[in-house]
Amino acid sequence: MTSNTTESFNEARISSVIGRLKAGEVRKDILEENELFERFLDPERNPQATHWYCSRATSLLHDVATYSQAWLVANNPQRVTRWKKQHSNLMDTCPDCVKSMEDALLESQFTFLSAYRPDKVSAFMKIHLEWNVERIYQHFLQSPANGTLNDLPPAVSYHIFYNPGILSHRKIWSLACSRLPSSQIKSWPSAFPAGLILLLYQSDTISRWSTMQMDSMPPPVSEESAPRDSHRQRALQSLLVALANSSGNGIVISDSVAFSEVFENVTSLLLWTSMPTILPLFPEISRIRVRIPSGALEQGGNQSLLMIIITHLSRSDRVFEPVQRTFETFLKQLGPKAWMDQPQNLPLVALSAIKENKRVFSSDSRSSGSSLEWIQPFLETVIGSSVYNDVLHRIFQMFAQEAQHQQRDESRSAMFAHFLTALEEAHKLPSSSTIDHKQAIIEATKVHIDMVIAVAFEKLFDQQQWATARLQTRRFLAELLKHDVRQIQSALFRISEAGSDVKEPPPTISTSYTTIWSRLRAALRPDDLEGHMFFIELMSYSSQLSVMWSQESLNSRPGAIGIKLREIEGLIQNMHDGFDECMLKLINAGDSSALAVMTNRRDIVSNLIPLFISPSSILVEGAQTLIVQIHNVDGRSECFRVLLEKQFDGSVEGMVSHLRTVLSTISKYPAVSVAQTLVVCYSDVLDVLCTRGSGLLFDQSFKAKNKQIAKILPLLWKHMCQVAGNIIEKTPSWSQLFHPSKMIPWMNDALIFANKLVEQRNIFESAALASQDDKQTGSRGDIVLDLEAILSPLLSWLRLSNQELLDRSYDLLLTMIDAFHQTERRPDQRTLDKFKGTIKKWLDASSVVSQENNKYTKLGSDRLGTLLKRIGRLDGDEDSDVEFISQSFSPRRPTQLPTRVQDPKFPSIRSFHTNTVESKSLGNGAIPKSQPPESARTGGVPKRGSSHAAGLDKEMVQSAIQERKEAKAAKNRATKPVAAMKQSSPSSSEEESDDDGEAGLAPLSTLGKIPTKAPPKGRRSAILLNGLGGSKPGTIAQAEAKTVHKYQTRFIPDLTPLHRIILSWDYDHIGPEPPTIGGPLNLKAVPDLFTSHRHYLDVFHPLLILECWNSMVKSKEELLEKAKCTLAGKVHADFWVELDVTIEQSVTNNWNLAETDIILMQHALGQRRLAKVHSVRQTKQGSQATLRYSSEVTKIEFERVCTLQSEWILSKVFSLSTIHREYTALMGMGTYECAEAVFRAQINSPLAPSDPDIRHAMEMHRLNYPQARAILSSMRTRGFSLIQGPPGTGKTSTICGLVGAFLSSRKPPPVAVLAGRSGQKPIPRKVLVCAPSNAAIDEVTKRIKDGVWGGEGKKVLPEVVRLGSINSMNVSVRDASLDQLIEDRLSKSSSGKADDTSSEIASLRNELARVKQLRQLKQEEAQGCKNNPSRFLEIDKELRELTSKRIHLSNRLTIAQDKGKAAARTMDSAKRKTRLDILNEADVICCTLSGSGHETIEQLDFDLVIIDEAAQAIELSSLIPLKFSSNHCVMVGGMQNELPPFINDNHIDPQQLPPTVISQTATKHGYNQSLFVRLQKALPDRIHLLSIQYRMHPDISRLPSTLFYGGRLQDGPEMAIKTAQPWHESTALGIYRFFNVLGTEIQADLGHSQWNQAEVQAAVNLYQKLRSDFPTVNFDYRIGIISMYRAQLSKLREAFSSRFGRDVLSKVDFNTVDGFQGQEKDIIILSCVRAGVNVTSIGFLSDARRMNVAITRCRSSLYILGHASTLKRSDVLWANIVSDADDRGVLIQVDDSTFQRSGAQEMKSVVNGSTQQESKIRNPKPGRVPPRSLKALTPKEWRSLNDKTATPTQGDNNTLNLDTPSTSTTPTLVETAEVFTGASKPPPVIPQKRPHSASDDTKREPPALRNSLETKDAPSTSDPEPSASVRSIARPRPPKPSGSNLFIPKKPIVRTVCHHGPMVSFVSADQTVSTAECFLAGRPGYNALDYRHGRHPLNGGEQLVMSVY
Repeated sequence: MTSNTTESFNEARISSVIGRLKAGEVRKDILEENELFERFLDPERNPQATHWYCSRATSLLHDVATYSQAWLVANNPQRVTRWKKQHSNLMDTCPDCVKSMEDALLESQFTFLSAYRPDKVSAFMKIHLEWNVERIYQHFLQSPANGTLNDLPPAVSYHIFYNPGILSHRKIWSLACSRLPSSQIKSWPSAFPAGLILLLYQSDTISRWSTMQMDSMPPPVSEESAPRDSHRQRALQSLLVALANSSGNGIVISDSVAFSEVFENVTSLLLWTSMPTILPLFPEISRIRVRIPSGALEQGGNQSLLMIIITHLSRSDRVFEPVQRTFETFLKQLGPKAWMDQPQNLPLVALSAIKENKRVFSSDSRSSGSSLEWIQPFLETVIGSSVYNDVLHRIFQMFAQEAQHQQRDESRSAMFAHFLTALEEAHKLPSSSTIDHKQAIIEATKVHIDMVIAVAFEKLFDQQQWATARLQTRRFLAELLKHDVRQIQSALFRISEAGSDVKEPPPTISTSYTTIWSRLRAALRPDDLEGHMFFIELMSYSSQLSVMWSQESLNSRPGAIGIKLREIEGLIQNMHDGFDECMLKLINAGDSSALAVMTNRRDIVSNLIPLFISPSSILVEGAQTLIVQIHNVDGRSECFRVLLEKQFDGSVEGMVSHLRTVLSTISKYPAVSVAQTLVVCYSDVLDVLCTRGSGLLFDQSFKAKNKQIAKILPLLWKHMCQVAGNIIEKTPSWSQLFHPSKMIPWMNDALIFANKLVEQRNIFESAALASQDDKQTGSRGDIVLDLEAILSPLLSWLRLSNQELLDRSYDLLLTMIDAFHQTERRPDQRTLDKFKGTIKKWLDASSVVSQENNKYTKLGSDRLGTLLKRIGRLDGDEDSDVEFISQSFSPRRPTQLPTRVQDPKFPSIRSFHTNTVESKSLGNGAIPKSQPPESARTGGVPKRGSSHAAGLDKEMVQSAIQERKEAKAAKNRATKPVAAMKQSSPSSSEEESDDDGEAGLAPLSTLGKIPTKAPPKGRRSAILLNGLGGSKPGTIAQAEAKTVHKYQTRFIPDLTPLHRIILSWDYDHIGPEPPTIGGPLNLKAVPDLFTSHRHYLDVFHPLLILECWNSMVKSKEELLEKAKCTLAGKVHADFWVELDVTIEQSVTNNWNLAETDIILMQHALGQRRLAKVHSVRQTKQGSQATLRYSSEVTKIEFERVCTLQSEWILSKVFSLSTIHREYTALMGMGTYECAEAVFRAQINSPLAPSDPDIRHAMEMHRLNYPQARAILSSMRTRGFSLIQGPPGTGKTSTICGLVGAFLSSRKPPPVAVLAGRSGQKPIPRKVLVCAPSNAAIDEVTKRIKDGVWGGEGKKVLPEVVRLGSINSMNVSVRDASLDQLIEDRLSKSSSGKADDTSSEIASLRNELARVKQLRQLKQEEAQGCKNNPSRFLEIDKELRELTSKRIHLSNRLTIAQDKGKAAARTMDSAKRKTRLDILNEADVICCTLSGSGHETIEQLDFDLVIIDEAAQAIELSSLIPLKFSSNHCVMVGGMQNELPPFINDNHIDPQQLPPTVISQTATKHGYNQSLFVRLQKALPDRIHLLSIQYRMHPDISRLPSTLFYGGRLQDGPEMAIKTAQPWHESTALGIYRFFNVLGTEIQADLGHSQWNQAEVQAAVNLYQKLRSDFPTVNFDYRIGIISMYRAQLSKLREAFSSRFGRDVLSKVDFNTVDGFQGQEKDIIILSCVRAGVNVTSIGFLSDARRMNVAITRCRSSLYILGHASTLKRSDVLWANIVSDADDRGVLIQVDDSTFQRSGAQEMKSVVNGSTQQESKIRNPKPGRVPPRSLKALTPKEWRSLNDKTATPTQGDNNTLNLDTPSTSTTPTLVETAEVFTGASKPPPVIPQKRPHSASDDTKREPPALRNSLETKDAPSTSDPEPSASVRSIARPRPPKPSGSNLFIPKKPIVRTVCHHGPMVSFVSADQTVSTAECFLAGRPGYNALDYRHGRHPLNGGEQLVMSVY
């Protein structure tokens, strides 16, 4: 501050002078400066001088004022007077100035007064004090006599107490004490006035006011940096002096001692009693030392408070107790610092003083307990001192001796308890780095262990007065022994952290605790339940101890570490030894009811749970011993169940506690044994809680009893998830420490546990939500968030090289991702980014190398793509292909089920099928406008497809277009996609180790850094399937085709949308289309070409749904086998309601459920609905299944009856197995490499091989020219190749040739050699061969299995594997089935031999039952012989033995059960590995088209894919094997019929069976068109044609060649010889026969199928004749029986099994035409079934394609069983077949004797020339061409026949081969006439007539053919009108083509008169039967008979008998 008044206030000068004075300078010439200071302090001269000392004054003013206090004794009276006036005024008005003045005055002793002698300073201080006392005393005098301190100015009253010297002055002391107010003085400053200390040890009134005043002020601030002098120090010093001089009842203190006045009336007791209160307020008192003139510990020495206290500890009067409390307070307050700077032996002096003081153990002290409070702080403060051990032993001995006193009263018990409490708390303190006080405690305890154990357990201390001491003793022992557990854990942690560092010294472990463990076990008494509960708690605490290394690892550890680990192992063993024996003793001696009560206690159950989950078998057996015996259960699982039932809260508490312990343990060291036991035991817990039907969470009474389920069940779930995730996270590092043989089994267990945990989430959640009260909050789906603990670390497991573990990990990962998606929750964004970045990195690698050489993962690109797509869906990424949800769904019913915010991607579960964007009808697929806002979603998942919430507006359309423009630009920039991928990969900068480890598990730990942030990406807008409204056709598709997908990889679509569609249907809906709300499906015809995948989806998805619906409709026509079930559980899960049902055991063996089955649930009250099987389990009680039905379209009526324990009828409707795979192929087609070729029907131009190459291939592979050319061209052409040929042309041989050519030309597979990895066996390049049916693929498999011709002309036997169910395979290929190969290989391997534990378990259970029964009998006997002591003891001994035996058996049962589970898992692992090995070793995989979608072969790669019978598969089925990125796909199919050149044959299907399609509507839209046909129609010139048949005998092949293939079908060389058979010589059998069976068709009971008993019997007789006439011929597996009708097949099987035994069903192949597709047999018997007078429509028999297949399946013989007249009049095709048979002399009339003559008799009759049989047939000569009556059909006829297939007649079904029912009678011979060829005349024959009408004839020909014939062949108008009879029955005959000799050349014509019909049968003299056909000859009334004879020409004059039909 700068002076602005006068020069005299030059502050610089003042400051300079004051500075020198303050430094102690003594100046004599100070007069001038004093005058200056006086003016400076004058407020009139210096306005700032109103305050001199407080903060309102300047520091210079403060110093001048401090100096001016010396003027009080100045020689200048005037100055003194002025100064006193000014100073007094200031002291009376400003309390702050008072405080600062007092402090400044004391400080001036060391500044301004430092130059003076101390006596002068003291004198000055005394004068100053007296002046202030007088000033204050005057204020008292001026105040009211009865007033209080409140009447004084605040500054004055504050001054009294701030300076204790003023307060203790004789003038002031009494006045101040007498005028204390009744309340606090609130006007004082916050600084603590030291005078209040003097009041604390006064009378109660004074001390209470002092305390009250102190409470109203801020607590005294400890003077850590103590000033050199202060009133507070002076007050405390006086207090110490008083304490030191307190003796007896008073305080002897001289008047020379400061403040002596205040101690005059204070007693010694009062002073010491106040000390515990004063000490906490003024902690600095411990540092103050005072000189005590007498009575001190050290005479004349400086004494501290501690020394003063210890001196008084020897007092034996009443003051001892407050001294002791002061001692206690002092120690507590200062802690370890209490003994600092004190003599080392001072603690021992203190202890000795206490020990020798009689009052310590007096009855009063013992009862009050106050004398013992010092023990704990005393022990704690001396820790670390050199005398600690001595102190500990002395104090232990002191209290142990006292406890052993003869008078063991309650007080001594309390003292001992108090001591052990103090010792326990001292033990809990952490040890220092230099001194281990815990070891000192345990050593002292060992010395006195007898006393400790006695108090804790011996009967001597069972009295009630010792209960407290016993409890505390056990607590003390628990603390010691738990520390032993902790020290071992700590040692294991340190060893784990040190790893292999041999420099790290092993941790030190105390072994002193072993004595206590042993003594404790020995002291346990069987009747001491409390002691055993205490012991159980200790064992529970130690239950998770285990050495992490195996024995092999222990032996290989470095020296010191290995020794330490073995030492630790011994210590753990010592802890646990004997626990099982203790429990057994307890059971034998204990009261069963008391034990039951004990084990129902919450704390005991909580402690027992960890014992069951311990890696120590001793602890497990002990715990199990207890529960098994008490609750009469067997096995660990039953123990868990009874504990959860009896004490659910305690059980869960124990589990949560255990899980927390495990979390802590495994985070610090590899506790693999702990984790191994955990996953097995908690799997049992999950089974007990969640087993469908029997689980506790399905028990309503259990849930009602346990009210805390909603609170504690989610807690258990959360901790199980955390532990499972932690185990998965730690396993990569653990795998480096253990051998794979040890790791793999329990890793499997860990995955099983985690998977089971995920599967049961809905049960946990439903149980928790159902138990919530109004105060609890929680919504469905929240529980899924806990799965992130498993999800995040599981990524590293995808690097496993063990395929089984990898598959399980992948499946678990997908399950969890789907759970997040379905519940609309999402994991942490960092987790999603980590997944996406890592997977993209792996995909980059997979695009460069093959799957087996990928250094990151063994997952295929399709699985990685699926994973990436599912993760992206969680992250809000739109799928590149719109996900089809439904054709139309009912909206959600929010009132019936828990509210779920609707995912806009599933808009009210409506269809995406709309024709325009702004659809007016929801049924047409428009997206509802009432979508919830994005903020309404839970879990923060971004809305999918939210742009559709209110329809597609222009802004959205423009946005989509802009995205596609950007994508187009990106494509133009992307010149090198692969390189760009690598550069832009988010993880490209992160390097990972390539070392996968030798054992195959090390890759887990080599996962490098993973990026945490995914690259920015553009969102794809969801587009409606029919395109955007207003867009030009193809615009979107073209833009989409130009979009570049960086990761366009294969993926596995989610099947949930398909299931939601199907389960939304109403089963009772009637119609060809599924029920929709807003309209029909948006069906479109299948075009020849597609523009994009979206276009493809738009067409095929609705057709697939339609076909699926019709499959369900078709099932209604069948008799569905039913099963009864009981509803055991009901859980809401995402889109579904899951029902757990138990199916009765009475169900037949062939009725079983699969997870792909759609079933119908029916209730007795009429409610029914569709459901899907979610899982199936086989249990002892029967089959249990989990069913799912839609929660989105549920009805209230259904929910009312769908209650627990309700009974239902289940019926299997149809299977989704094939539909699943077709749907998967459809949705994933856009990512297939061949997608563009499929969409645009592209076939690369075949590369024509050279003629020498063809010749070489013919020679090497045994092929003909067309086959060799097709094979070579197909192998050289990338992409699709089509090979076409009629039946028998060697398509199967061509396939074998393809396989042989591939195997001989394939390159050896590359083998990756990576550092640190052992060499891997190379996987050969493979061929995948598929066919639509099992029969077809079985035929191909058999041929390939028998060998193919290799490139060197030698036969090669490739490794062939047939996939599929072995029951559906032909017996000839079952040895190549995957299941059989696995079984064969496992039977030769020790790993595949499962332990027979089931019999052991059954035996143990039986033995247990016997022991329990015997024990019960002995107990009853014991009750009756209590009066017979000797017998009672004998029985008691026997009971003990039985109890021991039962427990032993129970433990063995648990071990056997675990062994059984382990064996099952081992077997499963062995099967998986064997399966993988077999598939990897295979050269050729054969399966159906549907089977190629099985997950078994997902990971395989195929270089060549062959599809046999490709024309018989719908296009979606052909897509299934295309997911494999093969270089070549060869499709082999049938051949078209020959057509005139003016017919465009591009639109004619191959004349093989069409694909099976149920829906006629779908058929009309082209759904039954195969991919083969569509490709063929697009590029017919790129087809390879096979024209030489090698299957059929020439006599058989000429029929299909002429009828179906225009004569182009050629026979191979010597086919007649190659197919010759012994029975060809039989007249009745031969090569080809048409047996005219006079039977009648019968309508079947079910559906529209028919059967014909006459044909059944004929087939049986025909088979019998074959077997009996040729007994040396083995006909097994050589005969096939075909029928179009399933009812007929059923009757045939029944008849054959009845006649020949059930074995015949496996030796003779009974099947439909469709089932025989692709097969061949030596003999084919075709049963036509259709027969009857009025039958004019023959259903599928009129299907030319099916007939072509049927008659071309045979090699040597074809036998047709049919009714000739019915077939002829009903169909032109059959008219040709019958006529051909008649012309060739193979039409045989069947009667009772047809098949009865033996072969020997027939051969004899042939020689003799006259037998009855010969009268029925005359064989034409071999080598003849077919008769002229056999003609090829015209194109119109073919179209007509094909129309019949496309639109069958009423009652026909082209999948089931059903026909219409009809009423018919057996046809009879109409007329017999005589025909003469010469002069002789036979006797007349009377004809038999039948009714006939013209309408019958018109139905026989197709309309086009009939019209043509009527026009061209009508009689000339110039001729007379024929008679009515002739006109009504005459059948016009088409003219043969002019100039053509297409069939058999003309023969001499025999003309005769015929009056009765077009067909005649001649019987010649030698009884040879021939047929002829009549035609109009030109003359009225006459018919000319054009007879073309066959083998036996007519002789002139021969008499014929003509039978007219």
